[in-house]
Amino acid sequence: LTDSRAHNVFAGWEALGDISTIWFVHCGWGDKLQRNILLPVKARGDRLCWGVSPGYYRANFGRNLNAGNVTEGYGACKLMDDWRDAIRYNAGSVYAQSWNDMGEDHHLLESNFRGDTYLQLNRYFADWFRYGKEPEIRKEKIFLFHRRHLKDAKLERKDYRLATNPSWSSAPVTDYVHVVTMLKQTGDVKVRLGKQEFMLKDVQPGLREWLLLVPVKKDHQGNHPFWNAGAYDVTHPVNTEYRKVTELKKLEACVPEAAVLRNGKEVLKVVSRTGLPDAFRFQTLNVVGSQSK
Repeated sequence: LTDSRAHNVFAGWEALGDISTIWFVHCGWGDKLQRNILLPVKARGDRLCWGVSPGYYRANFGRNLNAGNVTEGYGACKLMDDWRDAIRYNAGSVYAQSWNDMGEDHHLLESNFRGDTYLQLNRYFADWFRYGKEPEIRKEKIFLFHRRHLKDAKLERKDYRLATNPSWSSAPVTDYVHVVTMLKQTGDVKVRLGKQEFMLKDVQPGLREWLLLVPVKKDHQGNHPFWNAGAYDVTHPVNTEYRKVTELKKLEACVPEAAVLRNGKEVLKVVSRTGLPDAFRFQTLNVVGSQSK
């Protein structure tokens, strides 16, 4: 866990001893610096220090401050993808991005809006990274992530500057619900989003994800980001053996909930701790995390 300066690239950090390091921590899927810079270093035989982060959100309030900015992480998607990359590329060490911790919404610490959801996922991947095999699930869990309000929510405080998204370096902000399961045995997952209900059959044991999102093809200024030219798969979460992506036409205001079913009966259930409203006092793109008991 490091208080690192995320807007710079560092090389050869002496504090890690024999580990030659070079990293870029503040990145979304569209920011290829982590792969493009780190992997050639690995090819030379150097060991790597790999950064992991759930995303980034800085809210600036008041008329005299610059607008905030956000790097979309789609709940826990980016955090988990960063960990999977560290494991896939056999990094020598991993560090979690955490500078100006609570103020930029990339903290892993327990908080009012996420509880210890990020900590539990971080623990799972840290054990996998350290011991070289996917950990055994000791207690089944289902997690639910979304933002505190819909992207285009009606805001009471119009004098607050709205955060912008640098879509040249990350996926655009959109509405989503991210479900993560930790299961000992196969189960069906049901998600209810107001009047909409979705079912995913035969979710496998271990750690699996289901991302339900409204796809966006333009950034906040109406421009087509570069990833539209064929790089979508490295700028967004996509379908994999461990993640299902479902595209929605629209996500309505609701109290999201999800459940695991076996033989038609609920065995796990999670209900959002805040709900997902379409009106709010001011813009706050912080991520909310809830979990089953």
